[in-house]
Amino acid sequence: MRELLANFCEENFEEFVAAFHVIADPKDKCKVYLDAQAFVTPKLSSVDLKADTGRKTYEEELEALEKEVAHAAEIAKGKPGA
Repeated sequence: MRELLANFCEENFEEFVAAFHVIADPKDKCKVYLDAQAFVTPKLSSVDLKADTGRKTYEEELEALEKEVAHAAEIAKGKPGA
């Protein structure tokens, strides 16, 4: 069936283009264009980049590491409260 439709589209392409140019209403012309384009352009799908894995983000890991290094530096200097 897919091959039959592909052949039909190829055989009638020039007629389709001629009919497209006759459409006067810009809204109708746009609809025809977008409907035809949907057959050749893959549709975008939404992607959630924030997966909840229960793990820290790299930014959170770096902040924690920075605090550990700062704390270790205070201990090494013998500062009180460290």
